[in-house]
Amino acid sequence: MQKNHSHHPLTRTIHEKIRLLSQKHPMGLALLIVLLVTVLRLLLTTRYPLSPDEAYYWLWSKNLDWFYFSKGPIVAYTIALGTWFGGNTELGVRWPSVILSALSLFLLFYASRRFFSPALSWFCLVAGICTPLFALGSIVMTIDPLSVFFWAAAIVTGWLAWRTNSTAWWSLTGMCVGLGFLSKFTNAIQAICFLCFLLGTSRGRQMLRTPSPWWAATLALLCTLPFWIWNANHDWVNWKHLLSRGQLLTPETQSLFFSIKPMEFLLFVGLQALVISPILWLIILCSIIWAVHKTISSITFFQHKNCTHPEGQEIQLFYLLCQSVPLFLFFGLFALNDAGQPNWTAPGYVAAVVIVGKFLQKMWNKSPLLRLSSICALVLAVLSTLILHNTRPLRLPPEIDPLSRIRGWDELCQKILTAQQSYKADFLLANHYGLVSALTWQFTQKNIRTPIFRSQNPGRINDQFSFWPNYFDRTNQNAILIVKMKKNTTRKTPRPPKAIREQFEDWELINEPFWTKEKDLPIAKYALFYMKKLKKLTDHQPSATLTTHSTPSLTHHTNKP
Repeated sequence: MQKNHSHHPLTRTIHEKIRLLSQKHPMGLALLIVLLVTVLRLLLTTRYPLSPDEAYYWLWSKNLDWFYFSKGPIVAYTIALGTWFGGNTELGVRWPSVILSALSLFLLFYASRRFFSPALSWFCLVAGICTPLFALGSIVMTIDPLSVFFWAAAIVTGWLAWRTNSTAWWSLTGMCVGLGFLSKFTNAIQAICFLCFLLGTSRGRQMLRTPSPWWAATLALLCTLPFWIWNANHDWVNWKHLLSRGQLLTPETQSLFFSIKPMEFLLFVGLQALVISPILWLIILCSIIWAVHKTISSITFFQHKNCTHPEGQEIQLFYLLCQSVPLFLFFGLFALNDAGQPNWTAPGYVAAVVIVGKFLQKMWNKSPLLRLSSICALVLAVLSTLILHNTRPLRLPPEIDPLSRIRGWDELCQKILTAQQSYKADFLLANHYGLVSALTWQFTQKNIRTPIFRSQNPGRINDQFSFWPNYFDRTNQNAILIVKMKKNTTRKTPRPPKAIREQFEDWELINEPFWTKEKDLPIAKYALFYMKKLKKLTDHQPSATLTTHSTPSLTHHTNKP
């Protein structure tokens, strides 16, 4: 019998070839891994229908503008590009997200190699692939893939600009920050991140006396011109939306309001740990604390002008801290009032994962517990990501199931169309932008042409639909109203919202509220109403609805792909 053959010779050969390839051609191997992951993600994009938010942005892409009610225009133009190549299909809408996520992964790998250990850069790459927040975000076309990509690109170009003080690199950095802002308002914080780093280092303060950083700032500000132009013509609605989104306005008086709610902060922390993966999030937290301590303990180093000093890795740590901690602190502060959404901090985890790589490099041989925790963190992240791609076996309640928003639409569409045919209704009406958007997408895929509108209150802005043609010119026409029932509804016989009831002469409930289901799994509860004879409504639209383009009717969105 052969001795000490615990591994098959073929396995040892493959392992040796991979090791040699990772040493001789690391960027090539990383590119191959990212390419394989990208192909898999492109296949996954076709498995799920669009979420309501994706369908909402898809409608934006059919009505291109300088800016929009709640976000910048980049997501709309990106989807327009995607559907120009791929048609009005799930793949057509989502393939730009997959490509952007692949580029972000490659930037993460490049940054971790450039800053610290080549060996630990593989950990960063795997973490970027497996983390639920990044993995799930890579196959849906929202503002997050754009935000993360521009943030990651600015980290790399900003470091190269700081090393060389090159106007070209500073220009790219300014463009990345500006385009990031046009993707997601969160990216404006990155300008503060760069300012903190430049003010915190002797070399950075000297650079502020040169024109290059200010040229970058100028380019970033020029990129924000669409924001200022659009808002100046729309009553600064973006500011009001942001304050309302952050729960900083009182519902009654619309005045500024901030209160300390400890449970909201705890919810914020819990959600962060959940979307990253609990063990990995704890390692990130420990890594940041370690990096802060190490940076503070070597604060005298920042008097040195040359970043190639033997202790230069403290400068690198400080740079990465500046690219993550201000963002976490910003949303952590607001979480004292409202937990917000867990994906708001997503860009900050790019630099945080690189910090983890350095932390593990220093502590790997010193702490067996850390080695075990790191392995367990990646395994748990992989399992979480796999489970979240198909939550059906878990039979989660719909309010906590992240995939419930993309299920049950076929059944709902069928019930709506049956009701419309039975009552001979002239158009459809829904009281939420996500519901209208998702139904419009579903009708497009089924090649069904039927007018559908978002319910409106004259003179009041609800969302982007408030700037598009509405149903107020359909006097005496009848409608089917679709309402998604709230979980805490106690009324035995549901009624349409008061503002909608007052717009029609009469109404009646169509059957009883029903649950949409998928393989006996409850998804959402809806009520359908027959709204009789629309009253004559005057569209007293405020100055905020002035627009510089002609928006086609939403019924035109139901053309074939």
